[in-house]
Order: sequence, then C-alpha cells, then structure tokens
Amino acid sequence: IAQRKKNYWPLKYLGISESQLLNSNYRHKALNALQKMTEDVKKHIQGLVDYMQAIPESLPGYRRFFAVNNALGLATLGKMEDNPRIFYGENKVKVPKLKFLMIIKAPEENFYKLSSFYLDSMELNV
Repeated sequence: IAQRKKNYWPLKYLGISESQLLNSNYRHKALNALQKMTEDVKKHIQGLVDYMQAIPESLPGYRRFFAVNNALGLATLGKMEDNPRIFYGENKVKVPKLKFLMIIKAPEENFYKLSSFYLDSMELNV
C-alpha cells in the first residue's frame, strides 16, 4: 500500500484513514479493515460460480478468460487474509509463480477448486 500513489480502499466504510493503514500502531484496526474487505469479497463467490456455469461450453475462450482472472483473484484472496504484510511488508503480496502457472494450465479446474474451498469454509462458519 505504501508503494502505491493511489488506493481504492473504501476507507470511510472501513472506519480507518490511509495514514492509520500505514501506521503499525494501528495494526489491529488495519487487519479488521482487511477482514471486512475479504469477507465482503467472499459474499460474491457463489455469484462468480453461477456466472461461470452460465457461460456456454461453446465459448471456451470466454470460459478460460473468466476462469483465469477469477482463479487468480481467489488465490490472491488466500494470500491477503489476515496478512499484515499487505500493510507493513517490504515486498508485494503475490500469488506464488507455481500457483500462477497451475492456474494458467487448468483455469476452470482451479477456479472451481478455489471457489469450492471458500464456499465450503463459509458453510462451516454459518
């Protein structure tokens, strides 16, 4: 976050300022804001699955494009959850290269695997 010129966090909704996000004295507050954002993302995973299933098999390029982008997004979500390095780490938080290559190799399979992981874990928490 510190390396970016702009951020698109809904700070007012999250109850934190940009300076607080970057100040490790507000670590707990920053991680709470991050948790709000990741929990909000999870609410949309079933919609992603429904949309993927609505793309006709006769459009494999669209299905692949959708699956790659959303599998990478879900893999990134896994790296972000409860991760203070997003705020205070020296390096960017990224999906490992091997995971990226696995997604590129089999995007639909990985999209469904990652979305199932989150949907199953959400059911367990209900």
